[in-house]
Amino acid sequence: MNRKARTYVGIMSLIGLALAVVSIRQFILGLAGVPFSQYGWNILFLIGLCAVCRSFPIIMKFDQQLDLSVIAVLAAFLLHGIETAVFVYLASSLITFEKDAGKIRCIYNTSLSKTLFNLSDILLAIIIPGLVCRLLPWQPGTFVFPLVFLPTLIFSVLTFVFNYLGLLILFLLNGDIVPREMGKALAGLTSNVLAAMPLGLIISLLLSMPTGIWLALVMICPLLLARYAWKLYLDATRYREKLISAFVSSMEARDPYTQGHSQRVGEYAKLIALQMRCTA
Repeated sequence: MNRKARTYVGIMSLIGLALAVVSIRQFILGLAGVPFSQYGWNILFLIGLCAVCRSFPIIMKFDQQLDLSVIAVLAAFLLHGIETAVFVYLASSLITFEKDAGKIRCIYNTSLSKTLFNLSDILLAIIIPGLVCRLLPWQPGTFVFPLVFLPTLIFSVLTFVFNYLGLLILFLLNGDIVPREMGKALAGLTSNVLAAMPLGLIISLLLSMPTGIWLALVMICPLLLARYAWKLYLDATRYREKLISAFVSSMEARDPYTQGHSQRVGEYAKLIALQMRCTA
C-alpha cells in the first residue's frame, strides 16, 4: 500500500476501535438489571447465525462468494438497536472460520492492521445507518407495519453501501481502481442485499415472539441445506470441466499441430463474450 492508503487504514482503525469501545460499553450498561431469559437466548442465536453466515457464504461462482451476515445484524438492530448489532458482529468474529486449502482457520488470522481495518469498516457500516434510522419515527423492537419496512430498507441498503464504499475508497487511494469504476461496483453489488433484507426482517419478527427462536431455527435449517446442495452442484460442474479439459489435452498431445488449440479458442471466446457483455 502507498502512503495515502496506509493513512486511511490507520484513521479508519482508530475510529472503529473507539466506536467499538463506546458501543460495547452502552450494550453492557443496557443489560444491567435485565434478566438473561428476556432476550439473552435471542442474542446468542443471532451471534451463532452471524458466524454461520460468515463462515459459509453463498458461492455465486467459483471465485465469487456472497456474505449474508447482514441478516443477523439487521435482525439484531430491529430487535434491540445499534449497540446490540455491533456486539453481535464483534462476538461472532471470535467463532468465525473459513477453509483455506482444506484447512480450517480463523478469518482474522491476518496482520493486526488488516484485522482492525476490516472490523472498523463493518462497524462504521452498522453505526452510521443506525444513526440515520434514529431520525425516523420508529424505535427498535417496534414492529408496526408498514412503518417497519422503512428502517429495514434504509439500514440494509446503507450498511451494504458503506461497507463496500470503505473498501472501494481504499482501492482508490491505492491506485487499484478509478472513480468511475466505484459507482459501477456499488450499483452491481447493492442489489444482492435486497434479497437478504426480508430474511432479516422475518427472523427479527420470529425472535420477538415467546417461542420464536425455534421457528427461526426451523426456517434457517432448510436454507443451510439448500446452500450445501448448491455447493455440491458447483463442485460437480467444476469437476466435469476439469475432466473435459484433461480429455481434450490428452487428445491434443497426440498431434503437435493442434497442441493448445482448444485453449486459444477458449480465450478468444471469452474476449468475444466480454465485448458482447455476456457473463462468463
